[in-house]
Amino acid sequence: MKKNLVSYSKADLRARGFTEEQIAIIFSVDLDEADFCKTCSDHIRKRNVPNLAANYGFRYPEQPSCLSELNDLEERLVALGIPFMQIRELGRDREYGIKGSVTNVPNDLHKSVDCLPRNVNDSATI
Repeated sequence: MKKNLVSYSKADLRARGFTEEQIAIIFSVDLDEADFCKTCSDHIRKRNVPNLAANYGFRYPEQPSCLSELNDLEERLVALGIPFMQIRELGRDREYGIKGSVTNVPNDLHKSVDCLPRNVNDSATI
């Protein structure tokens, strides 16, 4: 299980006092157990149905097939926002972690498209 997901089963929700109707909303697909993000998990811990439940109309938009073939650099070039963060060694064990805040820098796609591909003279390399 990924660190940022919390796993709940239908039995867990019944034990927390959820009704069968609420469980049907939370588990919109036919599963006995599912992983939930921190936001949804917080709602479940407070015995509320998550606001982003699929039965409330939340749907991820379909991803065009051309986007699934992009590499990391191409994804960053077409991203509407680029996250910047400092990843440094932290603490005595020197494990890596994020230091400070994460800044989301907007990306003007039209500027990126207009300047690509660059001429060799404009590449700013030595």
